[in-house]
Amino acid sequence: MQKPPHIVAVSETKINKNDGLSFPTTITGYNFLHSDSEKKSGGVRSYIDSSISYQIKTDIPNVLNDSESLWIEINLHKKPCIIGVIYRHPRYDISAFTENMCEILRGDININLMQQNVIPQVRNYVNAYKSYKCLELITKPTRITPSSSTLIDHIYTALALDKLSPGILINDLSDNLPIFVLIKPAHVKK
Repeated sequence: MQKPPHIVAVSETKINKNDGLSFPTTITGYNFLHSDSEKKSGGVRSYIDSSISYQIKTDIPNVLNDSESLWIEINLHKKPCIIGVIYRHPRYDISAFTENMCEILRGDININLMQQNVIPQVRNYVNAYKSYKCLELITKPTRITPSSSTLIDHIYTALALDKLSPGILINDLSDNLPIFVLIKPAHVKK
C-alpha cells in the first residue's frame, strides 16, 4: 500500500476485559475504538484515520450474546455507510447470525464458507447475505494449517465492487491471515 489505510479493523485481539494486560491503544494519526472480550479469545479493535469524520453506532445491537462488535458510520460515495467489525466465538449457533448487519462487515466470523455446499446452516448464512445484496469479498482460505484450510474471516459489502479492492495478506502474524478491502481514496469523505 502506498498510503496508510483509512480504517484498520482487528478481530480476535484476545484482549480480555479482566486480564489487566497493557496493550498499545494509540497509533499516531488514528482514533482508537475497542470492545474487549470477557473470554480468553475474541475482542475487536478499530483504528480510524483522525481526518475522517465518523459516528459510533450504538443503535445496532450486538448480533450475538457470544460475540464482540464495533459499528461506525462514515460518508462514502456521498452517502452514509455503516462499517462493522465483529468476532463471533466459534461454538455459537450459526443460524442466529444470519441477519443483515451493515454495508461493510469485516471480521473473524468462524463460519467456514468452504462448507456452504455441505452444511445447510452455512448455506443459509451465505444466502441471507445474498438476499440483502451483500457479497462476500474474500473467496480463498484465511486459516491454513498442515491438516486443513478454512475460510472463516469474511468481508461483506453491498457497495459497488468497482470501488473496492479486497485481499489477503500472506504472513505469520497469527493463525488467521489478515484480510483487507481497499476503497478508492476519492470515495472516502474526510
